Amino acid sequence: MTEIIVHHLEQSRSFRVLWLLEELNVKYKVKHYKRNDDGIAALYKIHPLGNAKVMATLRD
Repeated sequence: MTEIIVHHLEQSRSFRVLWLLEELNVKYKVKHYKRNDDGIAALYKIHPLGNAKVMATLRD
């Protein structure tokens, strides 16, 4: 089974991804990041540009 993880930066456009998944009734998990230096630095570990609209999948 595939698990979807959304990396979400507060007050960002990544909210649209969450909205879409809700409308599609898809199960997902959210990794929240604060809009501060620590949150932004953590996003650089996920995406080379530090973008917040990142979805990852994990497979069994």
